[in-house]
Amino acid sequence: MAFLKKKKKEEIKINNPTTYLKAKDLREHFKVTSKQLHEILNLLKWITKADKKGWNSTSLGIKKGAKDGIYMGISYVHWKVDVINNLDLIYAINQSKNNQIVTNKNSNNIHPKINNQKKEEVLKPKRMSYKEKKEKGDKYEKFIAIHYKTQGYTIAEHGKDNGVKDGGIDIIAKKGKEILFIQCKNWDANGSKKVEAKDIKYTRQDATDYVEANPVYKMYKHKIIYIMAENVLHGSAYHYIQKYHEKVEFKIIPIME
Repeated sequence: MAFLKKKKKEEIKINNPTTYLKAKDLREHFKVTSKQLHEILNLLKWITKADKKGWNSTSLGIKKGAKDGIYMGISYVHWKVDVINNLDLIYAINQSKNNQIVTNKNSNNIHPKINNQKKEEVLKPKRMSYKEKKEKGDKYEKFIAIHYKTQGYTIAEHGKDNGVKDGGIDIIAKKGKEILFIQCKNWDANGSKKVEAKDIKYTRQDATDYVEANPVYKMYKHKIIYIMAENVLHGSAYHYIQKYHEKVEFKIIPIME
């Protein structure tokens, strides 16, 4: 998250549910323009045009964590920090970006400064080696393990201990009578890899197998959590999580460098 990388103390900010974010924060987090963000929020019926200048929240927007303000005659809306994990917003932004990508691919002019370069060189990202991918994934898993440890959970780094045999669970976090089965994804939002519904089903089955093999946890409250550094949620996964929201959760937790 770009606006969280500036200062280490911002890590505390994101964990505080009473924190409010500006539109600029949301733009930087979701990597969209001001126009795109406000169009999406308006489409969701969370905001509406102010009588004079700017935007006001709707009754639905207030339920989603909106708070209105005004500065020098211009109305604005701030949002509670947990709005970044709202699935309706994430899905709408994904759809908007996908439409934009199609438009760009059909365009003959990618960018005035790169007209003389081959399109393939511009659009094709540098391929990472298997070692680089593993190091990137391991680093993120370690970061998330520490994140939950600071919240009082006992951590088992299932992916690190079991390697390719982890089955779809990277971290098992326990606190009281709660057990979380966590899958971490440090993928690029602009890449082709996305988390699909079938991936979540696979993780749920692995969690069920783990509990069956460890009967002591049958009385615990179980939950699957998919945690990502960037939004790589496929539409099928979005609908699956909406349907099974009591059993499955989705979070975006950017890595702190």
